[in-house]
Amino acid sequence: RETAKTITDLPEVFLNVAPGVETDTELGDGETVEVAGTDLTAEAVQGHAAGETVFTYETDGEERAIVGDHVLPDITPNPLLQPPATDGGERPRVLPAFNRSLATLREREFDRFLPGHREEIATPSERIDEILAAHDERTENVLEIVEDGPTTAVEVMEELFDDLPATEYFPGMSEAVGHLDVLDERGEVESSEQGGVVVWEVAE
Repeated sequence: RETAKTITDLPEVFLNVAPGVETDTELGDGETVEVAGTDLTAEAVQGHAAGETVFTYETDGEERAIVGDHVLPDITPNPLLQPPATDGGERPRVLPAFNRSLATLREREFDRFLPGHREEIATPSERIDEILAAHDERTENVLEIVEDGPTTAVEVMEELFDDLPATEYFPGMSEAVGHLDVLDERGEVESSEQGGVVVWEVAE
């Protein structure tokens, strides 16, 4: 319980450095906004964070996109767990949605991505292929863990990330549950409740 409280209270620490701001324009999916003479189209994407949006535009004969943290040059963005949109609703399956969103961006063959961190991505499709390959490899690692017998998401996290500090449990659990969701959608694993705990097993 102490660990759970630490994890759930942690986001409040960041509120001091993330003050609210007034919104002067709201953009829906597919709407455009002009910035310095260039039309940017807002496009909703899924997986990394709730409400995430990329902005696509054309300049110098290239198709580009401002992708924020949806695609990063050196690390694999973490698809964080999200609560149900409504009380009693289903929990979003963020990693499967993230994989589909990345695949859609790859098919559009952009010339350049501008990420939220570090340098521009000059070969967007190649970078997306690398991220999806990393996801596939970890999904197979999780399947091997579940094949050893009934497994909880916490046990999957501990197998994937040895000696993880409590402050990193939320992204760690997000990773574990995300890959279990992928395997569940593929029909390779299934979950059940045993003694008040959700466990995962290889599907029959």
